[in-house]
Amino acid sequence: MAAHARTGDVSEVGHVGRILVLAQEFEVVDAVTEYFADLGYEAHGAIDGEDTLPIVRRSAPELILLDVSMARLSDVFRQLRAACDIPIIIAMDSGDAARQLRPLGAFAYIHKPFNWDDLRRRVAMLIYASLRSGERRA
Repeated sequence: MAAHARTGDVSEVGHVGRILVLAQEFEVVDAVTEYFADLGYEAHGAIDGEDTLPIVRRSAPELILLDVSMARLSDVFRQLRAACDIPIIIAMDSGDAARQLRPLGAFAYIHKPFNWDDLRRRVAMLIYASLRSGERRA
């Protein structure tokens, strides 16, 4: 996981929202949730498991970042897509999985290791678009 630099004070951020990071590795969950918490987001994280959907419902995220290295990625993605209409960003090492999941409803994908500025911009844009549409179900 690449190191990241803070991009500014929380007071400089216009809209903050709630994100949920689902990954197989604690280090990924920890780094990404810490980064977004430092930016003023309500950032929750979870290690992939059988309790993924209850975690999504409990945390009520406006966006999910799903790490592609997860062993059950397709299953988890389909469960999330069937249960809620929350934007999902797929994080992956190659574009193959993202190309397969995009037609199923992935909103965006980002390469690992993350470009932190790109990830921050994508999260902000997708949360803003989701809130404006008002057509989410959780």
